Amino acid sequence: MKVKLEILSNLNLKKPNKKNIEQAIFQGFLNEIGKQALKDVKATFRTGVDITGENDFEPLNKKYQKSKFKNKNKILVLMGDLRKSIKLKRNKEKMRISVGSTLNEKYPEFHLTGEGDNPQRKWIYTQDEVDTIFESTKMLKPARERGEKNFKERFTKLLKGRFRSLGMRELDLNG
Repeated sequence: MKVKLEILSNLNLKKPNKKNIEQAIFQGFLNEIGKQALKDVKATFRTGVDITGENDFEPLNKKYQKSKFKNKNKILVLMGDLRKSIKLKRNKEKMRISVGSTLNEKYPEFHLTGEGDNPQRKWIYTQDEVDTIFESTKMLKPARERGEKNFKERFTKLLKGRFRSLGMRELDLNG
């Protein structure tokens, strides 16, 4: 007895090219982490808690607080220039996403490092956190996990296509 088999596949191995894979990494993984990092940084201004979520900012000096003409009880906010300057920067060509201040002055750094009369207030991830930033649930671990899931879903979609025939085979079951 002879049987004809048609072998079908829904894998399209030509579709996942460098451009499509980079897009899946950028949109699915890096963008997810960047959006969460931006939310975390903006939350430091709103909550008065550092970027790790563990330490309250040092209270305002009473003398300085009295002299503030605006936002008297808000830490890191006088006119709101620093807070407004926090942006998510995307560079698809270099496959980079970063969060930071667009201010071209040392003011943001003074708060971060605690220079002069400013006590240290970690409003953004510092170099010390970089090694563990994706391992701590208080930092970017959940965003990393979501990004990995998004990338896997996008990459899997790249592999799948319409069913196509890989060919017809004839088997002789009699020997």
